[in-house]
Parts: sequence; structure tokens; C-alpha cells
Amino acid sequence: MDGATNGTFRPVDVAEGLAAALVSEDDDGGLYEIPGRCMLADGEEFPSRAIKISTTHAAIVGGRRVEAGEIVVCYLDNVGILRGLVSRPLKDGFILALDVAATRKETVEEALKWHAARAAAVAELRAAPRIVPLNRLVEVRLGENLVFRGVILNVSIGGAAIAMKPDERPFRGALVRTGSRYATVVRLLDNGVAVQFMHPLERDGFDQTVVL
Repeated sequence: MDGATNGTFRPVDVAEGLAAALVSEDDDGGLYEIPGRCMLADGEEFPSRAIKISTTHAAIVGGRRVEAGEIVVCYLDNVGILRGLVSRPLKDGFILALDVAATRKETVEEALKWHAARAAAVAELRAAPRIVPLNRLVEVRLGENLVFRGVILNVSIGGAAIAMKPDERPFRGALVRTGSRYATVVRLLDNGVAVQFMHPLERDGFDQTVVL
């Protein structure tokens, strides 16, 4: 099975329902949005995301209904391969009873702590004030040869929203360079992309004169 997926499916519309449904089975699981892929017993693969997970259960969203009793193998970013049995199908996803060996539980727990810390940091950055800089034109570079023109809609210390032509938008998860700053595309907008900087801007001097 390949590694992380760059699928554009977002579980926003069903995340709350899935997470609530899992609470009775696994009260200790944390809320996340960990991308990955799932594989069924017949070899079929599809992009997925874990939105609530512990070492015993996981709520998986993948735009694919999987029936109770099916064996599923999931690869999750920075967590690795997890195997389990579907305990309950849900709209656009399912609850997976995980089979995690005792020797791996500590490793999985540490990976989930890392995701929790990262999610908290991202939430803090998203809450940071946003401004519209005076210099709004920016180049968005994908790899060494693809360069697109963009217009900054707004920018915070942690990221930016950039207007681009729809057919020039990099895929979600792509590593790009916005101006001189490396970033990851975290969301596709109707008129562009939202990126998260690999290294946040300095708070001191963050004003409309900022240049990416």
C-alpha cells in the first residue's frame, strides 16, 4: 500500500456525526484529521481520514461505505499501518475496532500525541489575526519548473489565502513555495488555495508591509 494520500475529500459534513457515534465505544479517543489510505480484503484501496482515534477504535471517513465484519487495513500519516474489523458502518465511513499489538501501542500513542500537538498548533495559528498586505502579488512555485501567479487574499503569521486560476491550483497536500516561503496547500478554495507556512512569520513587525 502506498503512503499518504492527496485526495481532496473533506469529512466536514459528517465528522461531527461520526465522532459522536464513536464516543460510546471509545471515550478516550482524540479528535483528529489524519490523512491516509484504506485497503479492503479484496485489494480495493481508497483515500481516507481518521477523525477520531485511539489505540482501540477509529472513526474513518473515506466516501466509501464498508459493512460490519469486514477487515480493513489503513495507512495513516505518521502513525503507520493499522488493521481492524469494521464494527459499524456509517454514512461515508465506518468505525474500526483496531487490532494493535501490545508492542506497538506505545508507538501509536506517541504518534497520536504528536498529531494532537500539531492540531493544537494549527488551531492557534488559524486564530491569529489576518491582514491584507500592501504587496499582494505572489508567485506560487510547484517543484522547479511550474510557476503560477497568485494574489494574496489575506495572510496571517501561519499561512495565507491566495487567489489563483482554478486550473492552476496545486493539489491539496502539495509542497509549494509562495514567494520565498515554503508552505503546504491545506485547502482548495473556489478561487485559489489556502497554504500553511512551514515556518510561521515573526510576530514582531507583522503588518501590511509584510512580503512573502
